[in-house]
Amino acid sequence: MTDVIEAGAGEDDPSPGDVTISVTVLEGRRRQIQAVIEIPCPRETLWRVLSDYENLATFIPNLVESSIVGQEEGCTLVRQVGRQQFLLLKFAAAVTLKIRESYPHTLAFEMIKGDFLEFAGTWELTPLPTGTQLTYSLTIHPPRHMPLQVVERCLKHDLAANLRAVRDYTLSLFA
Repeated sequence: MTDVIEAGAGEDDPSPGDVTISVTVLEGRRRQIQAVIEIPCPRETLWRVLSDYENLATFIPNLVESSIVGQEEGCTLVRQVGRQQFLLLKFAAAVTLKIRESYPHTLAFEMIKGDFLEFAGTWELTPLPTGTQLTYSLTIHPPRHMPLQVVERCLKHDLAANLRAVRDYTLSLFA
């Protein structure tokens, strides 16, 4: 089952429809979430922002840490910590990601250590006549102690905010 929503209307950003979010229910507690935005810049420019792992926490909301912790098999190992608050619930999640770069097309990542049972996905950069389409795909399997509906709702909201933040930061640097 797939649930597609347009994120933007009624949120902080005045441009409705700028981020499209879809959620696909997989078996059990697994979910696949995809967020898409168009950014009016070349993909090589956007690539520089996304692959600057040490700087991501300075502009991506709710990401409180992003640091390179090593290299393995031609991949970069990055530790990231996110913090969330939904109503009265607060939670933090940490992951160490193994990121494989395929310049300038795809940043593929998989969790090698962290607070989820599964956390893997891609950043895909597709050239357009007017810039780049950025697609973030994530497959997630939260552990039982994390309420699935809260995790899903937070991710949908945060992914829209994160893609807007990537757009805004990239444009502020290179526009």
